[in-house]
Amino acid sequence: MVQLILDKADPASSPLVRATDVLFRPGTLARLAPLLLQHGMLSFSSPDVLQFLGHRINLDGQIPRNYAGELTTDFKSRTSGDRVKYRISGNSLKGYGKAGTPMGDLYRVETLTQHVEVFKTYRPKEGGAEDDLKWRIMRRGVADMHRRCEVSQKANERYWDALSAVDDSTRFSEFTPALEQPCQYQGRRVRALHLFRADDHELLKAVNHGEFAINGLRNRDLQLLLYGPVDPTSPLTPEDKRRRSAVVSRKLRILRAHGLIQKVPKTHRYQVTSHGRMAITAILTMDRTSIALLNKAAA
Repeated sequence: MVQLILDKADPASSPLVRATDVLFRPGTLARLAPLLLQHGMLSFSSPDVLQFLGHRINLDGQIPRNYAGELTTDFKSRTSGDRVKYRISGNSLKGYGKAGTPMGDLYRVETLTQHVEVFKTYRPKEGGAEDDLKWRIMRRGVADMHRRCEVSQKANERYWDALSAVDDSTRFSEFTPALEQPCQYQGRRVRALHLFRADDHELLKAVNHGEFAINGLRNRDLQLLLYGPVDPTSPLTPEDKRRRSAVVSRKLRILRAHGLIQKVPKTHRYQVTSHGRMAITAILTMDRTSIALLNKAAA
């Protein structure tokens, strides 16, 4: 992996671009780049893109109601190659291939930061005491350049982590037969998954939320996503709480039985397995893709 920082002379008035390149053997990118671009266009929702660029979203995975920014995604075919680009409030993130470079074939993920006021940096107040450190609005000048680079690099890494679910050899039909059949788990029969039926499909969407990628998910996290927040004017009874917890525990057991999640030892958390990540990504992408695009991709 090659990391490259491109910065203009006056950071106070110019955008900063940070690019993370992954180098491939010659000829590999011709097969892989279309898959990466297709994944970038079809698989990422608006909350996903907001998280790539460091914006917070609600615990239920939705965009905050008070968010007033504009998010756009576009695809452009150029002479040098195709690219997908996301724009949010004057900042952008894009991915594109660069074949035939002196180093070889590389795919570049690039973050441009121009409107830095949406980010925070841990610093003292200007003109204040040096030990009065708080998370404050990022400045355009050189003083916060290190934090600006860090924010951009983290955005690149989050996007690359999301692209890592792409697999150029596994087909959709390799995931579905096993998941749609009953299986045995700890000596007991476990029902099949109904991949496109509302309840199971919402379950797959919930466990695939980006905020669970690092710390994993818990029973209570899934309850919030599947049932929504509890109405403070009508709190749940202890019996209702136990019933919800038991229902979600059964759902987690089904996902474990089919190898989509695994329990983190000595905790009450679960992580999506690598097989589960590919399977869920394939299922959700298939659900969001039109027949016309599927036919075009197959061709």
